[in-house]
This record gives sequence, structure tokens and C-alpha cells, in this order.
Amino acid sequence: MVMRIRRNRIILRLVALPAVILALISLTACPIIVPPLVHYYKTRDAYVGTVTLNAKAEEVYSEIVSLAEKRVKEGKVKITNKAKQILYLEVTDGVQTAGIKVNKLSDKLSQMVITADIPPTEGESKEREKEREKELTAKIMRNICEGLNQNCQLVEQ
Repeated sequence: MVMRIRRNRIILRLVALPAVILALISLTACPIIVPPLVHYYKTRDAYVGTVTLNAKAEEVYSEIVSLAEKRVKEGKVKITNKAKQILYLEVTDGVQTAGIKVNKLSDKLSQMVITADIPPTEGESKEREKEREKELTAKIMRNICEGLNQNCQLVEQ
């Protein structure tokens, strides 16, 4: 009787092992299959975009700096704050300012947060500036995702 119970437990473990392995494989493959989602929302003072990327934080920051320096050479923006030790960069085009922070989540996973301020204007021009800010945040996110070969999808909240 004891021998039969032990044999049944061994068989159960052998049958369960492939199921556990398949579950683990599918869980680790999910980030590869599902594209990163850019969560995009508006606060009282700014538009904010966040995205979790399958890349090292240092690689993401390097791509951000490279993109910003390219825009500086084109005369489109000016870098106002660059802090490599905390993976932060701030740029302006003279009208609006965007701050970009990269957070390390794990060795191969990082989170990028972009905040673009809304300049204080009134009336119809204020709405145009808000849309411009919204576009700035989304545009930066799109360019960085493309630079890292990741197909990010925008989700407005």
C-alpha cells in the first residue's frame, strides 16, 4: 500500500513537471510577445508618459542622450540638465520643457518617464500649447522606442 502511494506521487510529479515548465516558459515569453504600452496622461501642469521597456536602463538613457544630442546639432532643442548618475535628462526648445527619467527595474527591464510642461497661456492658444505638449511627450516616447527597436503602443488615460 505504501509502495503504491509513493509510485502514484512519483507519477504525479513526472506529469506535473512538464506543465510547470510550459507555464514558466509562457510567462517569460509574454513580455516579448506583448508590446510595451505607453501609459499617457495629463496632470494639471504637464503631460506624462511612462513605459516599461525590455532593455537595460543604461541603454535606454544612452538612446535618449543620443537622440537629444542629434536634435541639439539640428538646432531644435537645448539640453538644460543632464545627470547620468541618476539617468535624467531635461531638454527645451525655448517654449516647452521635457524631463526624461529612466528607472532600473531589473538587469534587463527599465521604466522611462517623460514629463512635458504646459506653458501658461490663455484661451485658444493655451489649448494649442497643450496639444503641442501632448505631441512632444508622445513623439519623444515614439522616437526612443523606435531607437530601441521596440514597438510601443500608446494608451491614453
